[in-house]
Amino acid sequence: MGMVPVKKGDFFPLFWAAWVKAFRKDIMLRAFRNTGISPLNPNIIIDRFRNKQRSRSASRESSVSHYSGDDWPKIHTLIRKSDARDVDAARKLERSVHHLTVQNELYKHEINGLVEAVERTKNHIKSAKTLPLETHEEYAGGAVFWSPKKVKEAKQRREQRNKEKHDMELHRANMKELQCSTKLYKEKLAEEKRRQREEARVAREAEKARKQAEKEAKQRARDAQKAMQLSQKGKRKASTAPSRNIRQKRARRERAHVVEVEEAHTKAPPRTSRRGRNINLPKRYI
Repeated sequence: MGMVPVKKGDFFPLFWAAWVKAFRKDIMLRAFRNTGISPLNPNIIIDRFRNKQRSRSASRESSVSHYSGDDWPKIHTLIRKSDARDVDAARKLERSVHHLTVQNELYKHEINGLVEAVERTKNHIKSAKTLPLETHEEYAGGAVFWSPKKVKEAKQRREQRNKEKHDMELHRANMKELQCSTKLYKEKLAEEKRRQREEARVAREAEKARKQAEKEAKQRARDAQKAMQLSQKGKRKASTAPSRNIRQKRARRERAHVVEVEEAHTKAPPRTSRRGRNINLPKRYI
């Protein structure tokens, strides 16, 4: 085959399959008859190339509507009969069809070889099924006879190991599934928290915008009220300005007169010396 190495165990199955397929009685008799050996017919090979034999084969094959890729001789004959005038085109078509037919046949053999190689490779890979037999400490090689009891115990140990291995694989699969579920749950919680944070942010922005609008509305109301009060004060001042100014001037004059009288009463008499000079005492003694 050429795809995988042929081992000793592969030789006899391959040889026997070819032997059984090739060495059959009907195949041998047909080979003798077609070559003219039995029954004896020396002209059987020459008769195949005669025109009479060609016409008979052509008449039998004319009823076929199309040929498969494996029937290259029939396709070749059909091409030669199709158009004898354009020799170059016929030759080109002949070479093209022949190339495609050969390529198709090679692909078939390659695919079949690959399939057989894969099957034989699978047969080569076999897991060892050695019993876990326990040897004695004084064992130094050579043949050992194992009692049925020891073999039974070894089989039980192998079954126990296989069961433990299966349980371990099942536990790992469950842990992996649990981890996937936990991961999905955490992702769902994170997504829910992100959604809540987004909703809270939108609510805060809406509340902030509402408070800002209320603040601006109150500010506009205060500004309007102040403007109204200022306009009313201006009107009152314009109507009562002369009388109020007179009263203010009169009150200022009265306060100034009262202050002068009080200063005159509270002012101490000047001190003089024996010679009649004024004595200015320091401020701390006044």
